Amino acid sequence: MQNSKSDAQIVLRIVERKPMVSLVDDRHAAGQKVTVVARQGLDEQWHHVAFIRRIGVLELYCDG
Repeated sequence: MQNSKSDAQIVLRIVERKPMVSLVDDRHAAGQKVTVVARQGLDEQWHHVAFIRRIGVLELYCDG
């Protein structure tokens, strides 16, 4: 996903059964990346995942 006002890219993926969200801002030095990983892994059930981005904050929420 990209924001039309920024070159920042938000990537949501599942790694080792854990939701992970990364924010990459191409306009900053070396395309610095911030990554947040859920503490708890997912089982075979349906789950909701949400992330919030504010200035200086990237939060990941996962039910279960």
